[in-house]
Amino acid sequence: MIELIALVTIFWTPVVIVLLKKYLWDVYFWQLKEYRWDRFWTHIRWDHSEQNRSYTMITAKFILFSLVSLLFTEPVLASF
Repeated sequence: MIELIALVTIFWTPVVIVLLKKYLWDVYFWQLKEYRWDRFWTHIRWDHSEQNRSYTMITAKFILFSLVSLLFTEPVLASF
């Protein structure tokens, strides 16, 4: 049993380190670029003409962005 725990620890430690490094890099990059929800929402809502504004499309864009963000931040979800 001790050997099994040692093997799991040896093989999972690099994975955990890489995931932690990627997560910290993403958080650093997010802060560096100063991405904020209010700026994102303004970008989605703004359009060049009145005819192109569709609140269903705005909602779809927001939902799509949220799902893609989840896939990038949660590697477990991306494996499905």
